[in-house]
Amino acid sequence: MLNLKVPLFQWFQYKSFRRFLWMIAWTLLIFIALEFVVFKSLLWSVPNLEKYLLLRNNDDWVHNAFTIQKIKRYARENPDEKLLIYLGGSGSLESISSDENMETKLSNVLEKNISFFSITSSYMTFAETTMIISELGSINAIYLISVAPYYLMKQPQIQIAHDERTYLRYFFLPVPAKVRNLLTEYELNFGPFYIFRTFRSIFAITHQIKYNINNKVLHAEYDRHAAPNKVPVNDSREERRKIDRVLWQMDLFADMNFKLLELTIDTAKNHRASTILLRMPLAPVKYEKIRQAEEGLDEYLVPLLKAGAIDYIDLRDKAPWKKEDFMDYEHMRSIGRKKFENALSDELKHYFESNDGGKR
Repeated sequence: MLNLKVPLFQWFQYKSFRRFLWMIAWTLLIFIALEFVVFKSLLWSVPNLEKYLLLRNNDDWVHNAFTIQKIKRYARENPDEKLLIYLGGSGSLESISSDENMETKLSNVLEKNISFFSITSSYMTFAETTMIISELGSINAIYLISVAPYYLMKQPQIQIAHDERTYLRYFFLPVPAKVRNLLTEYELNFGPFYIFRTFRSIFAITHQIKYNINNKVLHAEYDRHAAPNKVPVNDSREERRKIDRVLWQMDLFADMNFKLLELTIDTAKNHRASTILLRMPLAPVKYEKIRQAEEGLDEYLVPLLKAGAIDYIDLRDKAPWKKEDFMDYEHMRSIGRKKFENALSDELKHYFESNDGGKR
């Protein structure tokens, strides 16, 4: 037992004290290895591990952990190639059939090889797009960032926090200081649990393994389309309630969400990447409050676009959208995806032609 009356320099004579110091040193080394090697990249760089870590077949977040490392690896190996990276929520996730199909379509339209990656997931927020771009770092990329009224309705507590369905979503990404500072203004408190990815990763992976064991799920194959054959949207009371909720939550949280969008754009600029805001189409249901929601988003976007600080593609009038294209007011069915992919390919062709092949 240590004698606390002994001068500090003499403590090193005690084996127990030296053992204590070694224990602290090893703990720090293990934490550093977990924080900056294992949970930062090593774990997500082994593609064969994905199916064992997926919580379910539409676990977008774990799938995207592997996608982010795939992009970083590809960017290192092809530093001169411009990458197209599509970021957005479930509406964006359901808007394309697959990355491979979109890449083929773009390559055919542009008459050159193009690399297309999507990092899309349910509930995605602009806090998370900022986290993703920060993690990807200074790569040669054009970010396609989806915008629609429902992006401005996200509450502070769901920006990066967990819930019973999604747990910690992008648990493998640290939360940048600028995101923490902005959300702190809206009374969202942060501790070490949010600052360090190790704490969140251990929590999330432990939960996922426990869930898989309890449900006797040894592995899952990722499938981005949860309901590919869902019936077309209708003007039901349920759909109208969804739109009503978008409107009243926009009134409460639009300022915060738009500040986070501006932070996403600034983060991309700081990493010398280009950004295109992609205005997403909504189902053409006859409900006045959809127009009100669109106008609410325009109030925020118009000053930004007038400043000429960012490129913008509006896909709302680039295809003859019908109710049959959507399963609800924001999510597309397979027939709608084909229209979206064609419209986006055509608009990106115009973008590349007018911006010297995307070099701007």
